[in-house]
Amino acid sequence: MSKKMPLVFLALFGLAITGSHAQKLFKKANKQFEVKAYNLAISNYHKSLLEEDANNDLAKLKLAESYRKTNRPIEAVQWYRKVGPTVEKHPSHYLNYAHTLKSIGKYDEAQEMYWGYKENDPIIGEHYAQSCEFAKNNLKDVEKFDLLLFGANSKYSDFGVSFYHGKVVFSSFRKSLDGVVGDRKDQHISARSKNRLVYAISDNPSMNDPLHLLRDAIKEDENMGPISYATNLSRCAYSKNEFKNGFDFVGIKDNDLSIYLAEANEDGDFTDEIPFKHNEIGYATGFPCLAFGGSALYFSSNRPGGFGGYDVYVSYYKNGEWTYPENLGGQINSTGNEITPHFDGKHLYFSSDYHHGLGGFDIFKSKVVDGEWTFAQNMGNGVNSLSDDYFFAVNPNTKDYYFSSNRLGGRGKDDIYIATPLNQDDLLVFEDVLIPTAVNLNDMQKTDAMATNAK
Repeated sequence: MSKKMPLVFLALFGLAITGSHAQKLFKKANKQFEVKAYNLAISNYHKSLLEEDANNDLAKLKLAESYRKTNRPIEAVQWYRKVGPTVEKHPSHYLNYAHTLKSIGKYDEAQEMYWGYKENDPIIGEHYAQSCEFAKNNLKDVEKFDLLLFGANSKYSDFGVSFYHGKVVFSSFRKSLDGVVGDRKDQHISARSKNRLVYAISDNPSMNDPLHLLRDAIKEDENMGPISYATNLSRCAYSKNEFKNGFDFVGIKDNDLSIYLAEANEDGDFTDEIPFKHNEIGYATGFPCLAFGGSALYFSSNRPGGFGGYDVYVSYYKNGEWTYPENLGGQINSTGNEITPHFDGKHLYFSSDYHHGLGGFDIFKSKVVDGEWTFAQNMGNGVNSLSDDYFFAVNPNTKDYYFSSNRLGGRGKDDIYIATPLNQDDLLVFEDVLIPTAVNLNDMQKTDAMATNAK
């Protein structure tokens, strides 16, 4: 017996070392998860579970969350399932599990989970359970749009279209501009994973048409975009961000998303950048859209005082200053996230992951009636999908709808799509707009005139 004791001791010691290493990997993965290094976290959660830590339910849940955050819902569901019934002990993960099931069209299963979630939050559980009914009914409708994949999409994320002097400007994580005409320095974007502003000179370029870098690569050393241009002034607004290729565009308390304003030149490039005076320290302020000739700035932020998550706000340029941001209210905003606003002169378009939709983020629209925003209306099947749909914009020349989505069938992580209403009655008609009561049109026109004279 005495001879066997050292062997038993060595075996136990080996198990202890293995377990200790697994715990170190788990802690390392948690730190990577906190800083949104989800791909690294995925690797270390896997290693932790392989090394004698296979019963660590929290590691499995965090692994599922990491897959969800990187828009890999199938893998996320697989790991949620491995946790089994004990997932109910973790309400936030349980809710995200239900969201993920909804995003892959498992509406009945998701609905059952939402009903179960009512024990934690009756309002949230009821709301999302009803959203599954909405989705099932909506998918029965005939699609109302002719949908095209934007020809310049890449295997990376492409998103956030705007239009300026005949150019289609958008953000892209691509690392080079293959086939671009011009100096060799303009063909290279960056070896690092950053999103850059690029443009095409066709409404829907083919894969062989050249793209152009909006800014000289030496000048642009940060994640930048999307961008919005004023129609009557040479003003533009854009986001500086820490987006990652294929990852979520929203976070909890981000301070890595902010808005900058600048003077745009004829080519779309810009100078004299200044930070938006109402960027909120410790919170996100982004997704800008300039409207009313550059005198109104719509944007999204998760700053305190809103309805929850990201809300849509507006600030007006008056007497040379941007007014304090105003929340657009409960017809637009919710306890979820409302992002990527776009105002075309009549309708406000935005994306929400809370209002009843088909999957993750759906695109909605609202307009002003008697000085108040109407309740958000879902754009319907075709524009919206089981996946995330956002960054809606209207081409001012063709009136086609442009938006981005991470739905299946694209070329990359996020792709740009072009939607044309099949029914001519659904085409946008630009009319005189009753300005919301918070806006004084006369003041805005005076501001535009002052800005023009100042040039």
